[in-house]
Amino acid sequence: MPDTMVRGESFSGCAVSCRPVPGLRLALLVCALAAPFFAPSSAYAVPFVDRGIVPDPLSRRIEGEGGFLQSSSGWGEFSNYLASSDGEHAWDAKLGASVEVFRLRNLWSVDIGSDVELVASPNDDIHFKPRVFYWQESLFVMRRWKAVDWGIGYYHRCRHDIDNLDEYEMFNGEKLERVCIYDSVTLRAYPDPIGWNWGGGASGSARLTLDEHAYVLRQDSFDNSGADPLTLNNLLDTVALGLETEPFRRGMVGWYLNFKEYTDIYNSGGLVLSADILAETGLRFHGAGAAFDVFLRFEHFAETLMDPWRQEGDYLSLGLRLE
Repeated sequence: MPDTMVRGESFSGCAVSCRPVPGLRLALLVCALAAPFFAPSSAYAVPFVDRGIVPDPLSRRIEGEGGFLQSSSGWGEFSNYLASSDGEHAWDAKLGASVEVFRLRNLWSVDIGSDVELVASPNDDIHFKPRVFYWQESLFVMRRWKAVDWGIGYYHRCRHDIDNLDEYEMFNGEKLERVCIYDSVTLRAYPDPIGWNWGGGASGSARLTLDEHAYVLRQDSFDNSGADPLTLNNLLDTVALGLETEPFRRGMVGWYLNFKEYTDIYNSGGLVLSADILAETGLRFHGAGAAFDVFLRFEHFAETLMDPWRQEGDYLSLGLRLE
């Protein structure tokens, strides 16, 4: 139903006017474009399950006062890696759901969510061997002010091996196994999208996003800090800058192009930066209460979290997403 799709709702169909905030948008855009050039990719970074969506319940406008349990939403994604630098990535599956616990008009929202991701390698007879499982849960309070949706919340994230004991060599007489936890207090700012009209029934839109994750709990069961001080246990902060665009849409079909850059800050005898990059393009099919994407995505991870040791990776995937 139309009133249930909240999380990851397509901003190009927003029901309110897209008012510009020129100074903030310009600052975020400059930072998003400049960050990859100043952040070396030879250090750790961490994957986020919801890196391909924009979780903003306030993007759905309501009439009236609101109340408790106003809406729920879900999303799912499945993709095949066309190319991977490590040969370890073949398939990726994600699922997520959220509930808007409380809404006060179009000013306040309290939202809880849960997301999971499974990465499979091609290293078995059916070319689908589950390797890594990610789980994250979140609680967010959002406040709309001056054409920006502001938020503060908490993420719990964990990473676990699946059937990996036969993948690794013995280390100090024991099989290698890795469990990671990286919880954060997160601040976010999502300005209203800007929109334009091409004429002839065609339109376009663009939106900047900013998330800042300050880590309050960091645990890595395979701490290799003796050989590499840039471990998950030294991770301080991640700043995520995104540009979500749908340059052209006519009727129910649009072409979209998204970019997101994650800058990770480490304390390792001084502050050290690393970067992850996501670039995605595809076709979006809009419905009354949901959207369906067919996408091509490139990702660079400075730390894939696939193995007990640090490993960078570059990946190209083709996939489907419903939100």
